[in-house]
Amino acid sequence: MSADRPDPAEFVDDRDTGEIDPYDIVPDTFCRDWRATSIPEALRTAERAPSTTGATEQQRCPECASIRIRRKSDAVEMAHKRPEAYTCLACGAHFDEPDAAVEASRAGEQATLREVTRE
Repeated sequence: MSADRPDPAEFVDDRDTGEIDPYDIVPDTFCRDWRATSIPEALRTAERAPSTTGATEQQRCPECASIRIRRKSDAVEMAHKRPEAYTCLACGAHFDEPDAAVEASRAGEQATLREVTRE
């Protein structure tokens, strides 16, 4: 390994990507909102930001109630690919439809005292 490797925190993607916004869809305030000087810099910052959708509003894995689910790509066909449309990155489960956000919103929460009944 070389000691001359650049620091990943200081990495700058200087590839020429041509026109950044060819379809003029980036809002005029995008760079200012993300405190950046360019669209690529603002995108990097925005991609690292936490989700603005609350965890209780996000779809969940029906097996473990995790919000770390991904839709499988239809672009790549592999012999070992399972037919289900989604996979859970937390537990590895495969499923056709994630649990609805409203139904699963309390899946991982602890019961309150009012919900606990004595036998």
